Amino acid sequence: MASSPVNVDIPIKEEFIPLAPEQSNVQIPDKQEIKSPDKKTVTDIVAREWNGIINEMQQNQPRLAGILSIATYTVGDDAITVQFQSQAQESLFINEIRKDFSTRLCKALGAAKVTITTRVEEQKEKSAKPYFPQEKYNYLLGKNPALDKLKEKFNLNIKQ
Repeated sequence: MASSPVNVDIPIKEEFIPLAPEQSNVQIPDKQEIKSPDKKTVTDIVAREWNGIINEMQQNQPRLAGILSIATYTVGDDAITVQFQSQAQESLFINEIRKDFSTRLCKALGAAKVTITTRVEEQKEKSAKPYFPQEKYNYLLGKNPALDKLKEKFNLNIKQ
């Protein structure tokens, strides 16, 4: 014989009696007593967590650990900015690391939210390396104009 569930209505008394502040044992700190950590402390915590993630990734995800080890970060007043050398590195960080890093920082700092922004370094324009003899001569002439006098004195010709 199978038993069927029985529904029983039990009245719940919803009564809340707030205690006056002098009657409770809970002390509510003044706004001035609540202090956020100073910038040096935050910087130290960020460095510890950053290095912790790199160390954890060394075995299983060496590529990501390498990306983090060459990336730089700065701790600002309202956000942590992580700077990468390429768009691909930034994308990997955003997709695979940022959430874990943010969670770790929230726990370590005791904060509800941590803002992490990313940036890609501007690539410096690379000048073309001199390849042909005339290009090499012009490059060296730009560095040392006395080279032209040597060329004339020894009657040197530059191969084309």
